[in-house]
Amino acid sequence: MVLIHSPAYVVGAHQNCWKCGSENEVVTVACTAIGVDGEAIESAEPGEAFLLSYITEMPAHLFHFVSGFAPNYRKLYSRTADEEYYANVCNCGANFGDFYLFSEPEGAWFPKDDSGVVTTRVLPVPMVDPFEVECDFGTHKIAGLEGAPFSGPVNVRESPIGQKDEEPTA
Repeated sequence: MVLIHSPAYVVGAHQNCWKCGSENEVVTVACTAIGVDGEAIESAEPGEAFLLSYITEMPAHLFHFVSGFAPNYRKLYSRTADEEYYANVCNCGANFGDFYLFSEPEGAWFPKDDSGVVTTRVLPVPMVDPFEVECDFGTHKIAGLEGAPFSGPVNVRESPIGQKDEEPTA
């Protein structure tokens, strides 16, 4: 399990669907401080963040927050990964897949150049305490993270994250 510390963000980026070609905004969770397996907290360098991928477990409040911003974000089975994880889905029904988004040069979360990952939105996650997530992560420079205006309408349906809650239902 990975322990996510404040500040945490939902970040968006543009991605064309591999199946239908339509442009979509995909999302992921990012943070600047993270703890792994009880080890000391690691902090990202200024302008960088830990981007979470292959999220298999997350608090219900976090899922509700993310899906309030991105209604096509849900838990589903991936044949490529051979497991269920939270993923971005196109309106045509195609799964973007975290391998495609994070590991392919044309992927939204694969840095295009030295300026880093280009985001469309950065939204702070309302947190009370650190929370646990089962996931992979990588550190990336995020273009505009420092001083980025927090934007976008968000329907926070639950209390801030960090309180004990049930496993989300997708």
